[in-house]
Amino acid sequence: MPSPLRLQLLRYGLAVLSTAIALLLTFLLRMMFASALFIMFYGAVAIAARYGGLGAGLLSAALSVVFVNYFFIPPFYSFETTDPGSLIYFGVFMLVAILISSLSSELKLAKQRAELNLLRFQASEERFRLALSNSFITLSQQDQDLRYQWVHNPPFRSVETMLGKTDRDLLSPVDAEAVTTIKQRVLATGVPAREEISCQLNGKRYCYDLIVEPLRQENGRVVGITCAAADITDRKQAEMALKESQQLFQNFMNYSPTTAFVKDAEGRYIFVNRAFEQLLGQEAAALLGKTDADLFPAAATVQWREHDQTVLKTGQPLQRFEISPHSGGERYWLSCKFPIENASGKRMLAGMALDMTDQKRLEDELRQSEARVRRLVESNVIGVIVADLNGAILEANDAFLDMIGYTREDLEQNRIRWREMTPPEYAEVSRYSVMELETKGVCTPFEKEYIRKDGSRVPILLGSVLLDDRKKVIGFVVDLSDRKRLENELAESEARVRRLIDSNMIGVIFVDFNGNISEANEAFLEMVGYTQEDLHTGKLDWLQMTPPEYLPQDERVIAEIKQKGACSPFEKEYIRKDGSRIPLLMGAALLPNSDDRCVCFLVDLTERKRAEAEIRQFNETLEQRVQERTAQLEAANKELESFSYSVSHDLRAPLRHISGFVDLLQKHTESAPLDATSQRYLNIISETAKQAGTLIDNLLTFSRMGRTEMCCTSIDLNLLVQEVKRDLKLDMCDRSIHWQIHPLPEVQADPMLLRIVLHNLLENAVKYTRPRTEATIEIGSMNDDNGREVIIFVRDNGVGFDMRYAHKLFGVFQRLHKAEQFEGTGIGLANVQRIIHRHGGRVWAEGAVEQGATFYFSLPQSGEAVECS
Repeated sequence: MPSPLRLQLLRYGLAVLSTAIALLLTFLLRMMFASALFIMFYGAVAIAARYGGLGAGLLSAALSVVFVNYFFIPPFYSFETTDPGSLIYFGVFMLVAILISSLSSELKLAKQRAELNLLRFQASEERFRLALSNSFITLSQQDQDLRYQWVHNPPFRSVETMLGKTDRDLLSPVDAEAVTTIKQRVLATGVPAREEISCQLNGKRYCYDLIVEPLRQENGRVVGITCAAADITDRKQAEMALKESQQLFQNFMNYSPTTAFVKDAEGRYIFVNRAFEQLLGQEAAALLGKTDADLFPAAATVQWREHDQTVLKTGQPLQRFEISPHSGGERYWLSCKFPIENASGKRMLAGMALDMTDQKRLEDELRQSEARVRRLVESNVIGVIVADLNGAILEANDAFLDMIGYTREDLEQNRIRWREMTPPEYAEVSRYSVMELETKGVCTPFEKEYIRKDGSRVPILLGSVLLDDRKKVIGFVVDLSDRKRLENELAESEARVRRLIDSNMIGVIFVDFNGNISEANEAFLEMVGYTQEDLHTGKLDWLQMTPPEYLPQDERVIAEIKQKGACSPFEKEYIRKDGSRIPLLMGAALLPNSDDRCVCFLVDLTERKRAEAEIRQFNETLEQRVQERTAQLEAANKELESFSYSVSHDLRAPLRHISGFVDLLQKHTESAPLDATSQRYLNIISETAKQAGTLIDNLLTFSRMGRTEMCCTSIDLNLLVQEVKRDLKLDMCDRSIHWQIHPLPEVQADPMLLRIVLHNLLENAVKYTRPRTEATIEIGSMNDDNGREVIIFVRDNGVGFDMRYAHKLFGVFQRLHKAEQFEGTGIGLANVQRIIHRHGGRVWAEGAVEQGATFYFSLPQSGEAVECS
């Protein structure tokens, strides 16, 4: 179909072409039409307007005036027009051209309308023809009396039988009344009517869509009616069936135990059933249009949406287990989702979900129950068998096989029969248990014995349950061998207790919490000075025999017995029959199946108390002797320390003289040199004197350690270690030493003495790592397990020591290395030990040869050293 622009070009092109042709014909025939120059142009205008419309006609008229003025009106080939007559001539032409264009355009439009009406009439005629040929539509015409004048396609009757008759003549009274009422209303009002009616025809009821139109004369008077009745019986039946089906579907959905829903492609609900409403506690109106994300937590909806999209994408149904969170806990659903299409072919998603929560819970409980039974069977705590009533054992666990001494191979080869394993004396009780099983399905557990494979007997407790097929039995068998042994041991124990009671080695009584003594052996009666006659006549009451100061203790003991069933042994006294008192050690325990009766065991402490008094007196004497001896030792120590100081001080003067004269002699030999041997002797004397001086100085220091007054304060070990490290800088001699100093705590100690400790330990670490190219010295701290001490350690990778000689490390003048290897006097670690002991701490060491050593010392966590003031 041409575009609008192209149609416009064609129309106006036709105007230009027709005008050009008229110009050409005028040139050719101007001699014939000299007085009528526009005659050809009238034709051009008419043609342009006829085929191109009013616009094309007006364009042709305008072009005609231009052409005539330019080519045929003087002055020629000019658009100037001065002659008034020409202007009038042109004006008349334009009026005529406009008239021609308008008429031609109207004629064209009239023709088009006529053609359109013809087409509509033909279509209407065709529809009418088709309607007349349709067997489902009955057409009729009735006069004012409603008598049929014309009938087309009457149902179940011929036309002749209906002409001239009314509906009352043709239909049942009820049907005729309904139809006649409609038609009379149309006759009376002149308003068309359309209603659905039903009629009984030929023994069957039919439904019709009845259209009644008034039939009018030219003056508008209604003179009759025309009727069209379409048979809609099948449609009504289909609608009714559809309605019933929809109602059935709605009822099914509403009363179904499953939740049902329909969603669109975007996941919005467009249908939910009553179960779905009840699940969320909302009406359908509040749910429709919402998505899962609007109604449920996001964590659950992500997976549901993935399932929905899978169904919509693949077009295949999908069945999955889904979990939805609810206030009462998670619910489990068996969800089935499938695609459907609406009338327009748009794919949607429908689904149904069955609540499997209870079933899953039952399945879980069943699995747990089966697992428990399986664990019970496989745990072999008790024997489990499956047998028949005739004596065959079909299945058994290892516990039962071990119980009777048979193997699994014996079981598989049917060598084990419970009847044959039952001793003759138990045959009657076994027969009764089978009767009880057949009657009740279960038998009361009873004791019996089985004969083992080796001929010995095993006592058992047997309980059985009849299985569902009532042909097999599951039995639970408990080995009573241990219980029987315990019963025998208990009987023997009771006999031993009875012999103990009767032996009168200790006192034994049976009492209650009210003071009554129901039984007592001779040992107890002798302790308290009563007789068996006094016991039997009720003269013994332990409450009355208890001195008043012991009654609160007895109340605590009774409370302990009630809580624990027994009490810890305790001491008390009883008032004897003669009024004297006897000290006793007593213990008590509740008797079985009793809340207030006890058995009590009593030991006479008279001899022990006498011995304790003697020991106490001896200890008092011993303590006095110890104090005297301690004072003597302290005096001796002070004398020893004073003597050591005096000796050390007195030795320093000769050594100074020796060193001085050696120095003078060495200066004198500068002018008269000695031979090499004499010089070597002189050097040895000098070095030996210096070592002796150092040894005396260290000995004096060690002696002062015991007398120096201590003044403890809070010390930051981090700062103290750094100070000592700086003091040792000269000893390091530019060596490569890697220091690992961990954060250290604050401690309570004497700063000067603790500095000596750290100086000795770090100096030793520097000294004994001298053979190492890369020395490592680590300083750190830790707490002991009880949290009562802080432990400081110094660890090195030096030459170490043999742990067999670790006990010599802290002794005076004790050294584990030769002086040629490492210099020293053997007093430094002794000073360390004395200082740490004065602080109330400990010192020890660990090491291995060529693997380094670690020295530890501890200080009280509270900071209160033994001698700190």
